[in-house]
Amino acid sequence: MTTRLAAQAGCHAGVGAAGEVGLLRLPDRFVLGIGLGHEQWAGRIDGGFASTDRVVLCFGSVQHA
Repeated sequence: MTTRLAAQAGCHAGVGAAGEVGLLRLPDRFVLGIGLGHEQWAGRIDGGFASTDRVVLCFGSVQHA
């Protein structure tokens, strides 16, 4: 469902590059994150931010017509 909705919004599948948006898997939940490049991702957690390499889905920038 997420992939279909992202495509309808004009997003394309990502490759893990800096600036892409991804769904990150943390030990106890999922969070939205931003690609830092080199297969690293940053996401908001209670009290700050954390980085991880556990991305579930990622999307590149919106394609403009």
